Amino acid sequence: MQRKFTSFLMFVVVLALLAGCAPAAAPSAGGGDSSAGSSSGEVVVLDYYWIGNGDTDQRDLVQDAINDYVGPLIGVNVVFHIIGWGDWDTKAITALQAGEKVDIFFTADWRNYMQLASQGLFLPLNDDAGEYGNLLEDYGQDILNGLNPAFVTGTQIDGVNYAVPTNKELTVPMGFVYNLDVADEIGFTEEEAANIKSYRDLEPWLEKAKAAHPDEYPYLTNGSDGFDPWVPGFAAGVPSNLISMEFAPLADGSFNEAIQSIMETGWAKDYAGLMREWYNKGWIDPDAGLTTFNTTEVANTGKFFIQPMPLKGSNIKAQELINASGNENLRMGEIYGQPKVNVTTHAGGSMLAIPALSEHPVEAMKFINLMHSDSKLLNMMLF
Repeated sequence: MQRKFTSFLMFVVVLALLAGCAPAAAPSAGGGDSSAGSSSGEVVVLDYYWIGNGDTDQRDLVQDAINDYVGPLIGVNVVFHIIGWGDWDTKAITALQAGEKVDIFFTADWRNYMQLASQGLFLPLNDDAGEYGNLLEDYGQDILNGLNPAFVTGTQIDGVNYAVPTNKELTVPMGFVYNLDVADEIGFTEEEAANIKSYRDLEPWLEKAKAAHPDEYPYLTNGSDGFDPWVPGFAAGVPSNLISMEFAPLADGSFNEAIQSIMETGWAKDYAGLMREWYNKGWIDPDAGLTTFNTTEVANTGKFFIQPMPLKGSNIKAQELINASGNENLRMGEIYGQPKVNVTTHAGGSMLAIPALSEHPVEAMKFINLMHSDSKLLNMMLF
């Protein structure tokens, strides 16, 4: 699944979704008297690491306002560490592995969750026999009350939650975003878009788009597949294009759970041949196979017709990309290429973990719980 297009906007949308569901009233105790401060009465400082490229020179002011608000509520202050996507592994994960002070840590099923949890770097959050007890039950009742249970069970490892999932989309089907300006030029209407069920269905429109803009490459891709038939991120630590099982349910609603070597399937041969065919027709950029090729930069200019993309429903992904592009003239539509199926990769699309070496796991859970219940806090975090 394509990941590098994601930016700080993802976190903003996550917070907005949480804010939309959170009451403006004072937060509940959340079990275990989560409204109380630390046992010593002192304000605890939490170091919160999240991923994103959109820091602001107003962050210190916003951080101070947040701390003025949450300090009296739960006895904590927060220091935000916003690490860029390109630096996350070398700065954030290295800090975690080195035992530096980290109290809340962004993770995701597609971003090292399984590996870091397996290395013992994340604290079990629902362990009745743990040193800090069942943190979710004792200090995260607003989390449990607000989340669809599928988020909680879908992100467990052998029944253990090592991170708190975000109340965002539960399914992320692959599909496409397309440039509405080019679509208007070539007569590609919403009705035509709804009839796209295969790559061959796209070919007449790619031909027209190339004719309309001969110096551009209408099919913008870095290898992602809008009709991907495989479960994404099936095996932790293994590239998604090596082994997996079929994504879509069978006619009777069951699933073919046979694990397949993807590159040995007929699908892989057909897909590679098709992409080569499109490349030879000038529909795919000659640099698309390079690691330096940046689809986001091309998309932001509007010099494309259609691009494979994970979707969220209701044209949300298209709008996110437009907002992040900086191009006020960019307009996009969406086409679904996969059915909506819940898989663990999607349930764990954005999560917050408490590092095993944190000295303040109770306070960290109280803060995460507040994020799931207090709209004023979330509105301040949307800076």
